[in-house]
Amino acid sequence: MNAIQFIKEHGVEKAREVLSGAPSNAESYQDGYYFRAKPEFQFHNGFHPVWNLTDNDGEWFKKDGFDPVLINDLKMILESIRLVDQFGGLDKAKLLINLKKGMGYLKQAIADYELLFCSGESK
Repeated sequence: MNAIQFIKEHGVEKAREVLSGAPSNAESYQDGYYFRAKPEFQFHNGFHPVWNLTDNDGEWFKKDGFDPVLINDLKMILESIRLVDQFGGLDKAKLLINLKKGMGYLKQAIADYELLFCSGESK
């Protein structure tokens, strides 16, 4: 699942909870579990201090539509939200990039923000 869709379905606060609860080296998250594929497929429930190996390369998770959201993608989208909000919201951020050149990072943040909050329903 992509990060925009995850936030639309679960909300910004849930995305923040997922990131704050992520164990070290977590690569993705789905349905209460964190995952990493290197050095081998492992999962973590967010509560116990250790990662768990599977004896079948995660097939138990993968058989029912395994489509986790990537942790790094969630971080980037939440940073886009923070950045647009820091510039005073979507309208002010758009005005600013029209007035100043060299703000490509803000353009990307605006694009992410619009995908999240300006197309369809969001939480």
